[in-house]
Amino acid sequence: MKVYHATNHIFDALDYDSLVKNRTNHKNGALGLWCAFKNDWIKGFGNIIYEIELSGKPYNMPIRELMKYANDQLEESDYELIRNKLLSDGYDYIALIEKDNSCDMIVILNFNIVDLRRLHND
Repeated sequence: MKVYHATNHIFDALDYDSLVKNRTNHKNGALGLWCAFKNDWIKGFGNIIYEIELSGKPYNMPIRELMKYANDQLEESDYELIRNKLLSDGYDYIALIEKDNSCDMIVILNFNIVDLRRLHND
């Protein structure tokens, strides 16, 4: 599966500690690396676009579950606990399922399942 990640940071490999340190203002960034299936959709998140090939086991998370976390005003540490629980249950990424059952975005939990390639920077 091919997904895209936009950022203003250059990196050669994924590292969770660096990801959390450099995340935007969103606490849910502590879940993992946020990616989309369309690279034109994410351009507003950064000038550097990475193409990522991945495989693995998805956790299908309804978008309403993610919204509940936001409404509950979870802290970064709560998102880290959710991430660690999903990893320990054998999930490699979260597939965010929209109301119409489509999936436009994923959150990569297991960085060992990715092949990372920088496309360009604008």
